Amino acid sequence: MGAKNRTGGREPDSRGCAVIVTDDDITSGSSTAGALFVPAAEVGKELLTADVAATAQGFLDAGMPCVQVIDSHDGAINQVPLNALGISVLTPSQTRGWTWPYLGPMEPQPGLAALVGFHSSAGQKGFRPHTFHDGIKILRINGRDAGEVTHLMLGLGALNVPVVLVHGDMNATAEAASLEPRIATVTVRWLNSKGTAAFLNQKEATSTLRRAARGAMTSGVPPYRPALPVEVVLEARSKALLEDRSRSLVNAWRERLADEPLWDRPSLRDFDFAPVLSADGAGLRWQAPDSLTAFLSIAVATHHLQEVREPIGPTVP
Repeated sequence: MGAKNRTGGREPDSRGCAVIVTDDDITSGSSTAGALFVPAAEVGKELLTADVAATAQGFLDAGMPCVQVIDSHDGAINQVPLNALGISVLTPSQTRGWTWPYLGPMEPQPGLAALVGFHSSAGQKGFRPHTFHDGIKILRINGRDAGEVTHLMLGLGALNVPVVLVHGDMNATAEAASLEPRIATVTVRWLNSKGTAAFLNQKEATSTLRRAARGAMTSGVPPYRPALPVEVVLEARSKALLEDRSRSLVNAWRERLADEPLWDRPSLRDFDFAPVLSADGAGLRWQAPDSLTAFLSIAVATHHLQEVREPIGPTVP
């Protein structure tokens, strides 16, 4: 294993690092706590950090030379215990060259990835159900309902990084398994037979995550690659907002291209982002020629359709 670097992580070797991408919504040890924007925020932050640490330790146990954590919500992770394990944490506010959204300046390019803290998608009966924000009603990729798990698998796959482990509620892990059955899934929150919340306690989650991460290292999961071209359908809850914002979406795409180094590629510059508004005014449809273009166009479109910060869907009691 490499020596610790100045950011608290370990110097990578030729195999690259494991990268753990976090959301702030689902933790073990609680039926309600998320890391941010809920009353139990501080509790959720420590629980999420413990789940991340267990996942990282499993990768290190199995011989991964280094682990990086991407705290995509910037403050949902307690960096101190992770740095003590030699694990670096990347956040938008602390990392120069942050690539929006979620992917960060991962150096070297990761050998594999895990998603930790993920939730149900918009319209599902589950925990904190939303897709990016509450303004989005439906996201479909190649005809399948999709959430943030699919979106991240799409983006990481475009960078040739396989997602080998997904942690979250029962809908998030089922979404991953539906795309690739070999992905290790750890469901830490679910609905029991009475329709009320059940969850793994922290001790169970720690041992389960560590074991799952060790096994995922040799699972042979490939990077996720959808059929091309990628067909995207996006519906918003507000038809008026969708109709208004669709007029400026092409400009929003071009502005993002100008701002982000990752996007300085001919395939992205030449992409004719011309989403078509549906006849009923409720949705947009477009085609992307490759996974990276699909990933980034979805990210831009959903961000552009967020008028204000909205409360995330409630946790099922």
